Amino acid sequence: MLDWRLGIALAGITGGVLLQGPLGDANAERRRNDFRYTPDPLMARILSFGHRSTLADAMWLRALPDFARDFEDKRLKERWLGGVLDVVTDLDPTFYTAYSYGSTYLSLVNRQSDRAIALLERGVEKFDELEAQDGRQYPAQTRLLVDTAMAYWMYKKDRARTLAYLDRAVERPDCDFLTRNMRIGLALQEEDDLLALTYAAQLLEHQNPDVRQKAALDFAFTRRNIARREAREFAERAGRQPESVDEVRAAADLADEIKGLVFDGLVLDDDGVVQSPEYERLQLEQTLRSLQWAAAVYRREHGERPGVDWFYGAGERPNGPFVLPRRQGRGNSLPPGRTVAIDEDGTVRIVAADE
Repeated sequence: MLDWRLGIALAGITGGVLLQGPLGDANAERRRNDFRYTPDPLMARILSFGHRSTLADAMWLRALPDFARDFEDKRLKERWLGGVLDVVTDLDPTFYTAYSYGSTYLSLVNRQSDRAIALLERGVEKFDELEAQDGRQYPAQTRLLVDTAMAYWMYKKDRARTLAYLDRAVERPDCDFLTRNMRIGLALQEEDDLLALTYAAQLLEHQNPDVRQKAALDFAFTRRNIARREAREFAERAGRQPESVDEVRAAADLADEIKGLVFDGLVLDDDGVVQSPEYERLQLEQTLRSLQWAAAVYRREHGERPGVDWFYGAGERPNGPFVLPRRQGRGNSLPPGRTVAIDEDGTVRIVAADE
């Protein structure tokens, strides 16, 4: 006998399918007059009676559900939402959500990447005008610059435009680490080593110690990667692995000031791979900080210190802030021959595996 709950579910699904067409027609008809009477930006500014942000919020909330609704007339939906985006961003040029959400809808749902990029660039232009007028920077502009760069990279593969917007974003003090690191990576691909090192070094003197620690790790990582690239190119040209870092340094096609920044303190391991003792030390310190933070979270939630196996993913992890990979070389992994130890007082240490 059919379970009554399953019957209700099947009836609901069937009803939804049958109503999809009529609902789409109803949505389109309901919005037809709304679009007809949607004022142009100039009229909207007049009718707002000085409360432009309030009117922008009201129109946005009115239109927001329609992004997800089905319309029988797709062109009407495009006209309605396009008109709302035009009016909302004109009434309140700082309405970041309208640019971000609208461009995401246009590019991912409506498959109109050109319109999505145009909306983002319009936002960048409006914020440029505001910043020039007000004499200050808006954090939303930084996000818009990054969004526009990502749109050019994802949808157009336009490297030049991507770099143009990223360059503007990384010059701003509130630019995030991921964006800075992406710009470093693109500079390395271009073999613009001085630019890559400059971006990596920008936060070494930051007043926040956490920021300085991350910047030092990024700088050491960038130095090591440039040296490894030069070592690979040396091996291709010479038909053999280099015997020392000095040999790679002498053959590197780099300016002398860059050679000093890159190669000082680096060594070759037994396999001929360039290693950075500084990077390994900083990475170990970063891993230890992550372990200590994870242990503090566990102790706050459970009232006791975790066991060592918990760091490797053992047991129930409702929030699971940290899982230490057992295989060396992944994420916050430990160097070979090292493991985690926890003292009686809950202090987390990284020790030799045979201790």
